Amino acid sequence: MTSFRSIGITTGVHILKRPYLICLPFMLLVCVVTWAVRTHFFFWDTIQLASQHAHFFEKTYFTSFLLPDEMDSGHPPTVGLYLAFMWKLFGKSLTISHLCMLPFLIGIIWQAWLLAYRTVGEGWAILFLLLLCASPMVASQAILVSPDVMLLFFFLMTLNGILAHNTTAKLGLTLAVLGLSMVSLRGIMVAFACFIIQMYYFFYVNKKNDPLSIKRFFTLILPFSMGGLFTVGFLIFHYMNKGWIGYHASSAWAEAFQVVDFQGFMKNIAVLIWRLLDFGHLFIALITAFGFIYVKKTLPTTRLLLVILTIMIFILTPTLVIYKGLLAHRYLLPIYVISLLLCVKIISDIKNRHLQICLSTIAFIGLITGNFWVYPPPIATGWDATLAHVPYYDLRTEMMQYIDNRGITYSEIGSCFPNQRSFELTDLNNRQANFPQHLTLSNSVENAQFALFDLNKNKYIFYSSIFNDLTATDLHRLKTEWKVVKAFHKGQIEVILYEKQ
Repeated sequence: MTSFRSIGITTGVHILKRPYLICLPFMLLVCVVTWAVRTHFFFWDTIQLASQHAHFFEKTYFTSFLLPDEMDSGHPPTVGLYLAFMWKLFGKSLTISHLCMLPFLIGIIWQAWLLAYRTVGEGWAILFLLLLCASPMVASQAILVSPDVMLLFFFLMTLNGILAHNTTAKLGLTLAVLGLSMVSLRGIMVAFACFIIQMYYFFYVNKKNDPLSIKRFFTLILPFSMGGLFTVGFLIFHYMNKGWIGYHASSAWAEAFQVVDFQGFMKNIAVLIWRLLDFGHLFIALITAFGFIYVKKTLPTTRLLLVILTIMIFILTPTLVIYKGLLAHRYLLPIYVISLLLCVKIISDIKNRHLQICLSTIAFIGLITGNFWVYPPPIATGWDATLAHVPYYDLRTEMMQYIDNRGITYSEIGSCFPNQRSFELTDLNNRQANFPQHLTLSNSVENAQFALFDLNKNKYIFYSSIFNDLTATDLHRLKTEWKVVKAFHKGQIEVILYEKQ
């Protein structure tokens, strides 16, 4: 009988011969996690960017490429088209919606390993994968039906295409840049940043091995041409039909695009720094800074990753700090990932095995603890960037069942984002049992949802600690002027049904 020891040795030998096999446990992990969260309803911005867009295309039978203004935030609508198409093929359900993300999640693992293999070596690639999975920002987006999962996949694929030196990778680069351009306006910005990265890589890193020529110049531009043509074509087409790009004066997101004054700009800079260090990434920054001081000499690959990080920051952050409401964590996802890779490279540069192990452990545990960084209200927590929000799915479901059992009509209950969309969009469920039989599907059931939060008008309030919209005054009034009907608690999340006293 084969012993566990011999199996372990055999497995270890196979991995040493084929180091990419180390990806398999991580790929299995994302499969297991995706299946575990398959009943999770749409959450945070994915309600609009995935579900609402997909519902529009599904119900209009793909007859229009552009979205109505009330749901159009200027992005190419390809994510909604993809999801709607998959619903048509396999049926509209939460399970299918989550499984739509699985190919991209598996792709992220593979592309992340390739990138680490090329920059920090196969021996350190496993640490990068561990930190990637431990990062609250990455992990939380990975359990959502999120366009940013696609963006991260295409971003990693783009970097690999830039660093590789074979025809297959260059074809992959073309497809990756096109993918970035199709995901969102931010994906277009990431693609532009990657173009700058490619120019830097060619002229300052690889110039001795591949001298510039007219043919080489066009070879550098060609992989970005398809994505560039799509971007220009979409923006022109959108403007010709809508008269605006990005947002318009009556847009639901117009307030977020208001240009801030100097005081607001400085405040946004402070918030941006906070975001970059949030949810455990403070440990990554401290370890990286310590490593630069300890090593003293910056190696070429380390310098390359530092330049990539700098370019990403300079391209992605200006729009975040000059406008009023664009400082969401997920907007910084490529920056977080490159900062993890740079941290791993710095640790690998330290020629002290015990110190390497110590710093690697601190980095991993520090990121894990980031999921417990929940700020007391009314300080806003980026709930879609931390796994701390996970208990909310079960708690909300329990509260909805309690409301149904009590026979309370949802129009009597006020609530806040992200609990302010129809149940069709969030749960893919009309919750018809809670409505009188005479109400028709077209005018009431399909659009069933909670009422707008209004302490002066609502009879009940559905409150959760994940709501960021409530002010200190709102919270005080809830506790003093309203009585608790039912409360559920789990982890750091609470869901409470209040009734007017």
